Amino acid sequence: MIDFAQVPIFTNPDERARAVSRFYHILHHFTVIEENNAAKPYNRATLIRTTFEFARSAASQDRFLAFIFQSLAVGILDTEPVDCTDPCLGEAFFSAAEFLMTNFFLPCK
Repeated sequence: MIDFAQVPIFTNPDERARAVSRFYHILHHFTVIEENNAAKPYNRATLIRTTFEFARSAASQDRFLAFIFQSLAVGILDTEPVDCTDPCLGEAFFSAAEFLMTNFFLPCK
């Protein structure tokens, strides 16, 4: 479930920048994987990227980041690098995309 509470997620712009950088690092890894996967009817990494980038405000983007990091069970502000080769992380990333498609985008049709 996506929590749309109005509580600020980041206390300063540096925290937000670090979280966005971390997000794009993870996203890049799975974008490469998705480019080699012709079996899916849509690109799950692109779905996640465009959902983030087309959010109407920084606050909406922040809430989306919180959703993604919570789905991945990765700290949004952790300083240690994310092991993108961890199969559990990949499963969680693609499950988050499937969740968005099934529970948000398809019902909008």
